[in-house]
Order: sequence, then C-alpha cells, then structure tokens
Amino acid sequence: MNRSYLELSAATIDSFSQIHREFHQPKILLKTPFLLPFSIVFLDQHLRSPSPVPHRRIEMLQPTHNTYLKHIGFEFLANDAEVHSSWFNSENVILMRNFLSLTEAEHHIVEWVTGAVLPHFPSCTPPLRKDIVEQFWEIVSNALEHGQSLAGISMCGQYFPKKHYVEIAFYDAGIGIPSSVRRYDSRFTAWSDVECIEWALEAGNTTRSHVHVGGSGLHVLEKFLAINKGILQIASGNGYYKQHGATKERQTLQHHLQGTLVNIRVHRDSFLYSYRPHQI
Repeated sequence: MNRSYLELSAATIDSFSQIHREFHQPKILLKTPFLLPFSIVFLDQHLRSPSPVPHRRIEMLQPTHNTYLKHIGFEFLANDAEVHSSWFNSENVILMRNFLSLTEAEHHIVEWVTGAVLPHFPSCTPPLRKDIVEQFWEIVSNALEHGQSLAGISMCGQYFPKKHYVEIAFYDAGIGIPSSVRRYDSRFTAWSDVECIEWALEAGNTTRSHVHVGGSGLHVLEKFLAINKGILQIASGNGYYKQHGATKERQTLQHHLQGTLVNIRVHRDSFLYSYRPHQI
C-alpha cells in the first residue's frame, strides 16, 4: 500500500472526489486503497444524504473491508456483500455514531467519548480528561450548529496497537467552515479557505449569534497534541490544515471538499498528562 494513504492527506482527500462520483447508483461497488476512520465517515455522510439516490448500499471489492464496515457499525453495507472470515478485535474499534441534532448529541456525546474514545488515550488527570471531552463536544456542536448538513455529523475511530495510536474522525457534509465564516462577516470574503479554518480554531472566535457565548476553539486539544506529538487535521472547502506535534502546515486542495472533516491522532504512550499547577 502506498504510505500516502495511511493517513488523511491532500492526496486522500482529493481521491474522495472520485468516490463521490460513484454515489449515483442504487448499489455501489467500490475499490479503495484505504479504509480508515476518515474515509468511513465520508462514506457515511454522503450515503445518508437524500440525494442523488436514496437508500443506497455499497459493497467493497475487498471482503476484509466489508467485514470491517460491518464490524464498526456502518449502516449502508449491502446485505449480500461478500464478507471475509477475518476477525477484528472489537476492543480496537470505536463504533460509528451519527448525531442529527444538538439535543441528541448532548445526551450521548459524553458517553461516547468517555466510554469508547478515552480508554485508548494515554493517562490524563481528571481535569484534562474533562476538557478533552469538552473539545470533542466543540467539534460536534460546531458542525450541528453551523454545518447545515442534512445528515448531521458522523464519527468513528480505531486504535492501531502495532502503531500505538488511536485515530478519531468527524465529518459533516454541510456548507463547510469557510462558507460559514464568510457568511458571518463580509470582511472575510477575500480570505482563503485555510485562513478561515485557522480563524475558526482560535478561542473566542465564533459564527454564533451575539446571544451565544463565543466558541472555545480547540486550543486545549492543540496543546495536548503538541506535547503528545499527535496530529490534528481539518479539511474544508479547498483548505487543509494540519498540526503534527507543534508543527503546523497549510495547503490548498486540488478538489473542493464539501463540508468539514476533522481527523485526530493520539499516541498512547506511557506518560501522565496533566495541567501545570498554575493552569488548574
């Protein structure tokens, strides 16, 4: 396998445009060199969409991929899809969830993060764990408040024991961060898509109405990942933002990505993560 497909990148995002063109058939037979959380949530969102064809089902050419989709809770696998006899360790899979409203998310997001995601994280003190849960809530609530996706937001994850890291992906096929930011204030009209993404990441910046409290950004998660040498990736429109450890990069995508895709990689090392005393 080409190593470029082992993580979310400009190459994998651009390949989504080819996959999306296949979504015009009632049953779709897909061949893809990768099947990772970020690609699964992409499939889930677009298959939930009411257009172009309702009630679509897919089958992957690789039986092991069909098996994995079934195991992770993917709802749109064809009933007659060929399933391999391979067995996947259920302890490493973070089952799919889809939220259509803030009310639904409020009732289930804490349970999903604390019960399914955080067990794969390195050790964190309770105050930091609480704030990490709130950072995941920030991702979900922003998508549901601003994304305007008819399919809500989809999320899933996977722990890779040989690589000692967990990846969690969130995707809403809505209007995307750049469009949301530009609608909020005409001053941002000339900004690039990646500049809009960076603005949305800053604490206090929000496109919510003035009656709501400003967004908290993802600064806690960014600082945690900088120390953990983890990865935060956000793609929206033609913008691609990546933080790897303390290093940040920005790119313009060749193909436009509908909505917003967030991918997080956390290394499960042996350290205990906590706030410094003056931060608590």
